[in-house]
Amino acid sequence: MTKVSVFGETEGQIKEPKKIELIKLVNSDGGLDGGDKPNGFENVTLLIKSYYCSGYDLILCYDDDLDEGRVYLGYWNDGVV
Repeated sequence: MTKVSVFGETEGQIKEPKKIELIKLVNSDGGLDGGDKPNGFENVTLLIKSYYCSGYDLILCYDDDLDEGRVYLGYWNDGVV
């Protein structure tokens, strides 16, 4: 695992990075379903931070085929899975 630190902080001040959260799946009909775990996908991409001031970020998740990707409302946080 990669160690993440902030310049100028001592070892005791270092916080664990906050993980990406996928809260709601956006369906093709515009409806919303439950969330998912980002580590279940090969690719996780932040599309829009604070989507339409909703407080959520718009996140694209997919494996090999981008055409079968899923779009989620969630929190990018520190961008770790």
